[in-house]
Amino acid sequence: MEPLIKNGVTQKVVDIGARSGMFELPESFSSTAEFIGFEPNQVEYEKLVNRRTDSMLSGGKQPRFKKQKYFPSAVWSDDREHELQITIGAGACSLSGKVDRKITEKMYLEGREQYTYYESVQKVVDTAMVSCSRLDSLIPEEEVIDYLKVDVEGGELDVFLGAERLLSKKSILFIKTEFLVTPYYQNKVLFGHQHVFLEKMGYRLIDIDLSHLRYLREPTKIPKTVDRRPIYAGDAYFMLDPDLVEMDPITRHRLAIMLLVFGFNSLAISLIKEAKQLSVSEVCQLEIALAKVPLHKILKETWRAFPYKIWPFLKKMGLFREG
Repeated sequence: MEPLIKNGVTQKVVDIGARSGMFELPESFSSTAEFIGFEPNQVEYEKLVNRRTDSMLSGGKQPRFKKQKYFPSAVWSDDREHELQITIGAGACSLSGKVDRKITEKMYLEGREQYTYYESVQKVVDTAMVSCSRLDSLIPEEEVIDYLKVDVEGGELDVFLGAERLLSKKSILFIKTEFLVTPYYQNKVLFGHQHVFLEKMGYRLIDIDLSHLRYLREPTKIPKTVDRRPIYAGDAYFMLDPDLVEMDPITRHRLAIMLLVFGFNSLAISLIKEAKQLSVSEVCQLEIALAKVPLHKILKETWRAFPYKIWPFLKKMGLFREG
């Protein structure tokens, strides 16, 4: 972080769809960064301001930022009011229009099979007209966003369309965006639409997180261990492409910091070397430190590998047969 501090750089984090709070950043990073969050659902906005979101009350510890501000508005593809669908599940409130009940009434989330996805999450209980703005209208032209998180229930592409100036100028360095693979909103925007758009803007997809709950089309007696269940959503990680986009050394170093924050350690080291903001000795020390594997990760990987190591032995002993 020292080269950025010396150059007077304040990193900027923008959270669009900030409902639960921002928990994924270490305080060693957040303490020097500025945070801006947008949450158009008034009830959830007040929880954020009072630091009493559902996640916080469940024990989640949100890091402190150098500066932090929430706005009770939405970020979209234009600057006008839109209708917010307020759903029974607070995390599903959306500007993407109504859901297709032919799909959502045939979805049962894992562990919640007593109710359909429509009944438990997507059912609209109220609507409200909310103020919307383009990110291009909100962020000054000379500023850089180090980390943009977008989670707006099917409207992520609209957010990017409203940030074309920022994206074209390469003023956003690292993006985490939720995506859908099941077209249950009226706008039917899926993961591929986001991927193609961001790739054209100079951003490279570097990982996909599929840890969202999977679903059943109807309740079943077939256990999860012998059933391959469909996904409906996930999160994608994009970085400004360091091989195709010209970056000054400080910008390259800023991107490397974000990659470190999210665990892309070897990728970050390669950019740190190219940025040349640290000495060769400092880079070597950093790489050595990152190469140390914590005990809990060693134990976790050993436990994961155990079945694959014991299985051939058990088969050889004749205890199990294929099928």
